[in-house]
Amino acid sequence: AIGDYRQAVLDIVVAELGDCVRIYTGREYFDPAVKTRVQLDPDRLLFIRNHFLLGRHLLWQSGAVTASARADAVILELNPRILSVWVTLLMRRVAGRKSALWGHATSRRGREPLSAVLRKMMWWLGGVAVAYTETEAGLMRREMGDAIDIVVAPNSLYSAESMGVHASYDARGFICVGRLSNDKAPMLLLEASSLAASDLGEDARITFVGDGPLREQLETRARSLGNIEVAFPGHVGERDKLRHYYGEALAAVSPGFVGLSIIQSLSFGTPFIYAAYAPHAPEIEAAVDGVTAMPFSQATPESLASVLVEVSRARNEWLNRRAELVAWTRERYSAERMARGLVDAWKRCLGVGQQ
Repeated sequence: AIGDYRQAVLDIVVAELGDCVRIYTGREYFDPAVKTRVQLDPDRLLFIRNHFLLGRHLLWQSGAVTASARADAVILELNPRILSVWVTLLMRRVAGRKSALWGHATSRRGREPLSAVLRKMMWWLGGVAVAYTETEAGLMRREMGDAIDIVVAPNSLYSAESMGVHASYDARGFICVGRLSNDKAPMLLLEASSLAASDLGEDARITFVGDGPLREQLETRARSLGNIEVAFPGHVGERDKLRHYYGEALAAVSPGFVGLSIIQSLSFGTPFIYAAYAPHAPEIEAAVDGVTAMPFSQATPESLASVLVEVSRARNEWLNRRAELVAWTRERYSAERMARGLVDAWKRCLGVGQQ
C-alpha cells in the first residue's frame, strides 16, 4: 500500500518519467491501518488485490505480476513476505531483465539471519537496490560488494520548497505523530507529560496525531490523569494541517520506534525527542543529539519527563533554531532527492544509469 506521505515524491517521479509510469498498489498493507491514500491519475495508479495468508504474515498481490515481469524497468518492494515479488523477480531474471528492490536493508526486528539471507537473495535476483539512507547503503555495499548497483533515495516527505517554519512563539506543548500502537509507546508519553505537568506550565498540551488500537485506552487514561490537556485529532495527512500542529508544539516526541516521523518533524523545523535505548529504523541517522534531537535514556516516565522539562526550559533556544533545522533537512531529506534516487534506479534497470 502507499500512504499519503509518498504524494510529493510520486508527483515528481511521474512528472519526470512521464506516460511510461504505472504504479500498482493494494488498498491496505500488512498492518491494516496503513492504507493507500495517494492521489494520482487513475490511468497511472492501478489498484490490485492483496491476498493475505497465514494471519497476514504473507502476501500475494494479483493483477500485476505479468505486467511487472514484462516491463522494461520495475521497482519492487523489498519485502521477503510478498510472494508475488519473488515470482516477478524470478521471471525477470530468467528473461535477463534487471529489477530494482526498494526498501529497508534489514527487518524491523534487526539483523535476523533468515531475513538477511532472503534480502540478499532478492538483491541478487534484482541487480539494483534502492536504500532509504546512506547508512543502509553502506550496509548493502558491505553485504553485496560490486554484485549489484546501489542507489540512495533518502526517505523524505516534502519538496524542498514546501518545507518551512510555521512556529508559534507561544508554543509550549509537545506532539506525537504516528500510529497509536504498542511499538510506538504513546502511553509512556502520556504518563511522562502528567508527571512533568507542573514544570511544563498550565498552557502545555500533548497532541497525539494518529489513530490505532490504543486510542480509546489513551483517552480514558488522559481523563483520569486530568492535570494536563491532551488532544486526539486522529489521522492527519494534509501537509498544511500538520504544519499547524507541528508549529504549535515545542518539540515532537517518539517514545517508541522511530521511522519517517523524525524526517517529518524536522521538515517543519520542530526538534525531536526520542528513546535512545529502542531499536529504530535507519532514519534515526537524522537524530543528531543536541542539534536536531534530544534523547531520553530509559523506558520510564521519569526519564522522558526530565527531557520534556529540559526542552521546555530551553524553549527560546529551540524556537530560534527552527529555520536552521529546516535548512538542514532541506539539504538532506527533500522529496526531490528521494525522487532522483528512484529515477536513477529506474534507469539502471534499463542499463542507462551511472555505474
